[in-house]
Amino acid sequence: MSDADVEMLVESAKKLSLVDIFAVRTSTVSSPFNLLLVPVLVRQGFIFCLPNSPSTVFTVQSLRAYHVLKMRTPQVSTQSYVRSLCDLHRVVFNTHLARQFVQVFNMYIQIKHKVAGFVREALRCDMPDWHLAHVCPCCMYHLTDEPELKYSMFYTMDGNDSLKCAYKCLQDISEGAGASSKLPSLLKVPPDRYLNCETVNKWANNWLDALISDEGMEDNPCAGRWKNMKDNIAKKMWAVFNETGIFLAVCRHGFLLLVADMVRSREL
Repeated sequence: MSDADVEMLVESAKKLSLVDIFAVRTSTVSSPFNLLLVPVLVRQGFIFCLPNSPSTVFTVQSLRAYHVLKMRTPQVSTQSYVRSLCDLHRVVFNTHLARQFVQVFNMYIQIKHKVAGFVREALRCDMPDWHLAHVCPCCMYHLTDEPELKYSMFYTMDGNDSLKCAYKCLQDISEGAGASSKLPSLLKVPPDRYLNCETVNKWANNWLDALISDEGMEDNPCAGRWKNMKDNIAKKMWAVFNETGIFLAVCRHGFLLLVADMVRSREL
């Protein structure tokens, strides 16, 4: 990009609509020495979704407030939060503002993950499975001359289907899954405690059938009663969902060990 293009970009993007928690205002953001607008706005506490010609930016405080609210009450949607902001600002709600907020919030989360990754690297806590080995001091850490227990730790696993997300495809669901109508996302979840789809797909139906049909299964009294993920009627019903919930493991003290997103499946 030439100096003339950079100067034109800065000049055309000076007046922005700044969305905060209790106010929305139009302001002029200066960019000294013809620098790009992106780092200038981030240094001043603003994040936006369009890097070339932004018109609306959100403050970090408004994004952090929604993040804390979402962690405490997952049922609160982004549209409900944006509607609440519009009520505080005494303006009419517009759907494009909710779409912009979703994009900005996703960028905000990725920035937090990147910063957290740099911190873990600086503290030398970025080794594989470091989180799993140090998440719970009571379960993972051992004292000198501590007597060995019969069971070193207790943990439990369970799933929840309340976070269902419908699969939006380009053709009728009766004709097969088809291609998704959603654009592919570049967002990545940190792998310290999250099992990605490639890892989970190793235990798909064909793998489960192979495990069940192994030698010695005829002596297992539970083999003939195991029907989870093998009911064809249930499979067709759950096929309308792209994400059916999450499946996680926690220790007896409530610390999260691992979590997997159930994508186009039920509990395994």
